[in-house]
Amino acid sequence: MARSPPSASLHSEPLEILRALEWGAEQQFAPHRTYLEEIGRAPAQVDDWLVVAPQHVGAGKFLRLGTTGLSEPKHRPALLRIAGALPSSGDPSTDAFAAERRGALALFPVVEPKHQADVAQDGSLDPGKLVLAFAFGAPATAKGRDNRVVRFTTVDSSRKGEAIIPSR
Repeated sequence: MARSPPSASLHSEPLEILRALEWGAEQQFAPHRTYLEEIGRAPAQVDDWLVVAPQHVGAGKFLRLGTTGLSEPKHRPALLRIAGALPSSGDPSTDAFAAERRGALALFPVVEPKHQADVAQDGSLDPGKLVLAFAFGAPATAKGRDNRVVRFTTVDSSRKGEAIIPSR
């Protein structure tokens, strides 16, 4: 029996959300967004996205809020396994979510340095002072228009005609 094509919204809805977000440094995410848009165009290379978010581990326990980086490195292997970029992890719970054309998106609540002093003694914080950071693992088989995963470019308009831009 032929497999029916996935709903376009399973990829377009997350992209609509990403387009609507306010970015602290738009140029840093632009190559990633371009890649995600390319793999969603017909023929789409993504069937769906699994969204992973932190969970409480029990009554009276709190989420530990991150203060650096955009994701916990320990979570990346699970994201990559779900997206098919790594072989079996030996964890049946993670392996059960792995699919050839599935992407994984992890959400991380982060307290920016300017708000760290606002965290109360009990660990609470005004939600408006949290940043919801994320990491993603696109399906391992998904390639952009030039057969690359993500392409970064450096432009220094003050050095027109120069191919190499020295680091500072």
